[in-house]
Amino acid sequence: MRNLSFLLAVILLLTFFISFQGNAQDEDPHVYTVTTTEFIFPDGGSNAEWDSLNTLYMENVINKNEYIISQMALRHMWGNNSQDLVFITEYKTFADIEKGQDRNTELFREAWPTREERQAYNKAVNKYFGNRHSDEIYQEDPNQRK
Repeated sequence: MRNLSFLLAVILLLTFFISFQGNAQDEDPHVYTVTTTEFIFPDGGSNAEWDSLNTLYMENVINKNEYIISQMALRHMWGNNSQDLVFITEYKTFADIEKGQDRNTELFREAWPTREERQAYNKAVNKYFGNRHSDEIYQEDPNQRK
């Protein structure tokens, strides 16, 4: 009886997995990169400066990148660690992730054309980031769309 229960559980899991794979291919699920960083508030830093730097990057790079469908920056609002900063970027396909990163580099160089301008921007923005960093890639479950 125990082996039969185990076999039924395996069959149910396989059925779910196969049906999910079939639906996912039909729905063309999007992929998401999720980057979690440590947001720190440096001496001499301000919310206005951070917002300005983030807005500049969004307007000059992210919003002009044809491979990026959307991007959200989420700051930890409540809990025991208020330093989490999460960027969720949506792409149509897995291949668009690499294309999008290459395009980000091109757009960044267009927005800050000289090496000195790029270094100044990076120095200003990097003071808001700590050492903790992680990157993940997720695929949406189209069955969970609203």
